Amino acid sequence: MYNFFLGSGATENDIESFITNINSGYIPRGNLEEKQEIDDQIKEADAILQTKNVKIKTINEYTKLNEKLGKHGLES
Repeated sequence: MYNFFLGSGATENDIESFITNINSGYIPRGNLEEKQEIDDQIKEADAILQTKNVKIKTINEYTKLNEKLGKHGLES
């Protein structure tokens, strides 16, 4: 990997800085903002799915109750 960096024109200081950043868990600010945006989109999508799941459960419960009423001759 070291040879790859040298071949790319990176200086020794660049390489050391890169290794230090990797070891410390450093994420460049642009990547951090992108990660936050993706996390927000995932949370939004999850909320939508949860809402749809509740609606589907309600429809299923209604259908089952309607079937039970029908068995007793009491349709809604």
